[in-house]
Amino acid sequence: MDIDHNNERSLDRLANTLKSGHMVLFITGAGLSVASGISTYRSETTSIWSNFIYEWGTRKKFYEDPLVWYNKFWLRTHEKIEYFQAKPNEGHHAIARLSHRCKIKVVTQNIDRLHVKTSLLESNLVEVHGRLGLYKCVNTGDLHKKGRKKKNPINTVCPYAIDKNICTIDITKYEPKQGTNFEDGSLEIQEVPRCPGCNDPALPQALLFDEKYTSHDFYQWHRVLNWIQSFSFQPVRSAAVVFIGTSFSVGVTQEAVLVCAAQGKDMYNFNVRVEDEVSELKDMYHIIGKADVMIPMLDKKLVNNNNRPRMYYHPTSDECMDVQMEYMDKVEPYVD
Repeated sequence: MDIDHNNERSLDRLANTLKSGHMVLFITGAGLSVASGISTYRSETTSIWSNFIYEWGTRKKFYEDPLVWYNKFWLRTHEKIEYFQAKPNEGHHAIARLSHRCKIKVVTQNIDRLHVKTSLLESNLVEVHGRLGLYKCVNTGDLHKKGRKKKNPINTVCPYAIDKNICTIDITKYEPKQGTNFEDGSLEIQEVPRCPGCNDPALPQALLFDEKYTSHDFYQWHRVLNWIQSFSFQPVRSAAVVFIGTSFSVGVTQEAVLVCAAQGKDMYNFNVRVEDEVSELKDMYHIIGKADVMIPMLDKKLVNNNNRPRMYYHPTSDECMDVQMEYMDKVEPYVD
């Protein structure tokens, strides 16, 4: 199929799929957060995607010297004020609104927490590459890694390394090296964050280049696979995958493309350009433009259907109860 640059036609087709009541999977990448002030790895003018990122964004490099890893890599590339000050843009909010109107699931490659800051329920979200502000232990039972203090002499795997998150670390409150601070992006710390369970060094809860999706339960890889593979049990044109602001260069996008292509499912690519990797795919519809503009257009199409908003997905009573309880936990209480 020729590349479809007719955004209106593609948006109409996707809107009809969303109205069907069948599940649609959204996979979001860095391009979605550009309007929130977070630069993408592959931006032409602000790129940080380089040999430096590939080399340093690994456990192997962390083990060489954890403190140097934090000061030279992590604090320079991710733990930055722009991430903490960023707010969800119209694209994030439109996805959240769609999730209340239609049956969608969201898998994000972004660690910026912006989906969590919207009304999108976390039961419909997987942060498959991690979340900024959370940490994990490096203790996988190897007593020879640099920086280990051997608080526990038993050679066991720490639960914070496989299925628990460390939520008590705030690296911005660590004693800085003289002349450095978080506000101007120069922060360097004097000691490595450590696990509260075993006192080993702690890593950010982010999937590194030499780690597997199954390396920690936070990434919920089995859940993602279930969502992707569930398309096999639905009629050919009744489900779709929507890619937003992604370069199709990581495992989760590749897995989704393979399954959809094999099953003949519709795929939609919201992006500012058509990546070479997907330019010739038969069932891929390209919606070219900024995500914070195009996703709200999709949401508006659904709201204005028949000139009135309506619910297209009708969950079971049990699902309604679960969603209502989660929503009440998430929204701010009203105080008169």
